Amino acid sequence: QKSCQCNQSWVDCDEDLGHSKNNTINDISFLGNGCAICIASTSVMTQALKGKSEKDAFTLINYFLDLMKKQNNDEHLKIDNVEYNALNAFKSIVNFPMRINCATLSWITAEATIRNKNKQINIEDYK
Repeated sequence: QKSCQCNQSWVDCDEDLGHSKNNTINDISFLGNGCAICIASTSVMTQALKGKSEKDAFTLINYFLDLMKKQNNDEHLKIDNVEYNALNAFKSIVNFPMRINCATLSWITAEATIRNKNKQINIEDYK
């Protein structure tokens, strides 16, 4: 089981990902404190990633992070409508640059956890 902790001054979270032998995310959970955007984004993320293969998880993660960077990609073509609509509910956050970190922190943590990067995560590296 992989886990990753990230500690920021404005959020404290702990995510755990349970993997099966076929690289499917069997379980994902979040325990943390943060603003409403952080908690909502994390909640959507955990629902979206549970049961996904790592490849599909990266598709969702890349789409969401690119959405927050105002970058277009073709990942949306690989996402079902329910997930697409759930992720796009956060699209207006890009109009509030100080809140982008709130929305992306758990997604960056999940990506690092899946990639097994057991190191401190600097969210500034993902902008």
